[in-house]
Amino acid sequence: MAIWTNALSAVQIQQLYFTATNSVIQTAPVFQPLTRSGNILFLNWSAISGRSYQVQYKTNLTQSSWGTLTTLTATDATLSFPDDMTTDRQRFYRVVLMP
Repeated sequence: MAIWTNALSAVQIQQLYFTATNSVIQTAPVFQPLTRSGNILFLNWSAISGRSYQVQYKTNLTQSSWGTLTTLTATDATLSFPDDMTTDRQRFYRVVLMP
């Protein structure tokens, strides 16, 4: 039970409910500094151990859909994926936390 001195908005109530009913906080992956070795670009991002992440890309931001490079399951607080840049010299990436 909790008592507030002011009325809570619907969003605040939803956030409180979500926090109280979910043991794992859902956080968006955050890219860490990228590294490169020859044509291999290493993507590094924050992760939740046990959760799956899908690495997606576009070669042009005007494309309507994203291509999938791989799906990985985290065993630690970070994940890394080596992408061979031989075929496409320009790529835009995103990492999606899977349900």
